[in-house]
Amino acid sequence: MKTFEMDRYHMGRLAPGGDLLEAIESLLAERGIRAGYLWALGAVRRGAVGFFDQKTQEYRTISLDEPMEILACQGNISVKDGRPFPHVHITFGDSRGKAVGGHLVAGNEIFVAEVCIAEFSGHPLERVEIPDLGLQLWRTD
Repeated sequence: MKTFEMDRYHMGRLAPGGDLLEAIESLLAERGIRAGYLWALGAVRRGAVGFFDQKTQEYRTISLDEPMEILACQGNISVKDGRPFPHVHITFGDSRGKAVGGHLVAGNEIFVAEVCIAEFSGHPLERVEIPDLGLQLWRTD
């Protein structure tokens, strides 16, 4: 288990119309954030979530072609292939009060999004391929 200290805290609103995941990735790259934790609230004009099928070891995308509220959005930031990588889960609520969630994937058009990022100092965790699981997870050695 590695130990980190909170270095800086970033808070702000993302521009409407963009893709939520791409906007987060751009923010991390622009600010050089390589380790941390993030939260977000807001709404999307249309959404999508990813589900990892453990049998096939592949992600599939579930399209949500309607306006949705972001009920919860949280994740960690580490390094994958030398670049900052946000691993984020998101829960949406629809106009009937039903919730759906999964991995944050491309395809979420921002209506409004407020994001908070706690940046950690120290050597960032790196994601490596774990062949038997079909995933890239934190290196433990």
